[in-house]
Amino acid sequence: MPLTSSVADTFGAVTLGLVLLFVLAGVCCLAYVLYFRSQTRSENLHRFRDFNSPWMIRTVLILFQILCVLGELSRIRLFKTHWFLHSLSSKWQENVCRFHLVTFLGITEPGFFLTLYFLVRRSLRHEANIRVFTFVLLLCLPTIIAEVCINVINPRIEILKQGYFGNEGKIPKYFTAAILEEGRMEFCTYPLLSIIVHGVFVSAFVSCFLYVGLKIISMAINKSLERRVWVMIVAVVVFLPLRVMFLGFTVMSKPGDLAFEVLAFLGFLAMLFSTSVCVVISVLRPIADSLAVHWIFESREFGTVSQQLNIISMEHLNMPVSGFLSDNADDFSVGASQSLLRAAV
Repeated sequence: MPLTSSVADTFGAVTLGLVLLFVLAGVCCLAYVLYFRSQTRSENLHRFRDFNSPWMIRTVLILFQILCVLGELSRIRLFKTHWFLHSLSSKWQENVCRFHLVTFLGITEPGFFLTLYFLVRRSLRHEANIRVFTFVLLLCLPTIIAEVCINVINPRIEILKQGYFGNEGKIPKYFTAAILEEGRMEFCTYPLLSIIVHGVFVSAFVSCFLYVGLKIISMAINKSLERRVWVMIVAVVVFLPLRVMFLGFTVMSKPGDLAFEVLAFLGFLAMLFSTSVCVVISVLRPIADSLAVHWIFESREFGTVSQQLNIISMEHLNMPVSGFLSDNADDFSVGASQSLLRAAV
């Protein structure tokens, strides 16, 4: 059912508000990570310098999330009908849609989740930052190449045999169409082939992430740690496939229809929820726990440390000690962390 302009613009306005809110939150997260790094390089938190070793991976993860959120702006109708993109020619609007698909489904979203995977895997196996970035780039190449082939090199793929996809032997338009023309406006859509490629990536990633997550749970030292890992697993294993499903159903409608706008918005919310939960658990909580440990060390009233431990529970302090999601999990670092805690008590 086609929407009125005001209703479609409402979806766009809500999306724009969420984008601005989460971009601002992402900038604050970046500042938090850089603040913790500056503190560990000073005398204040020099004991926790090893806990900040993956700061570059955390920074790149947050940057990828910000780019994922910003990429949604090129899709919303509000920009096409009223604002900046309205003044562009039809050819440039089409290029914006194709660029959105290549970067969004080919680079930023796969890059975010691959970076998350290696950040989580550091709790089981230490890897240098440059090695992580190399692996992320190499593993993104298949999706980048596939999206470029679908949306740039050959947007109208033809098959050699007649009769498989209609009388003309062509794949239906919704398999490769990145745009929908309405007068002088070009509205972005999601080609089915692009969604299939993204779905293959999501399936492989979910399987690997689930394996690593369950392995970490089997080594967890308390219930709080287990709950955090389970929440992150659910955010990935449930909401990523849901996003692919929502985007897949959009091919049955067109931009401006109620079904398309609702499905695209739900897909955006699924991505937003999944990435936000992962950033909070894998980046913000380890830093917060490290700062909580530092607060105990700096306490001048050592006689009341046992009371403070009731406020800042050992469940939270165990996060940096175990090396989960942010630190090296070798025996040396774990032993050193436990020694620091004993010294505080």
